[in-house]
Amino acid sequence: MAIISSEQKKQSFWDTLIKGPVVYKSHPAFSSPITMRPAKGRRILVKVDSGTYRVSPNPIPVIGTATIDIIRSNMHITIN
Repeated sequence: MAIISSEQKKQSFWDTLIKGPVVYKSHPAFSSPITMRPAKGRRILVKVDSGTYRVSPNPIPVIGTATIDIIRSNMHITIN
């Protein structure tokens, strides 16, 4: 699982033991967290705040592209 947010977090030992390792990435452009986790098959399910981000398609396929739009700042991020 990967979480992208504006602030860096550290995973506790017990959380790692129960949930498995989580990769945290931080960037000031992301006001609320984006959570990415494996879905059925070889896809990636993206969980976001619907008032801040728009993801299409969701779940993201392994082959192809997807876009994450940050609604408030008119920013577009393309994922290959």
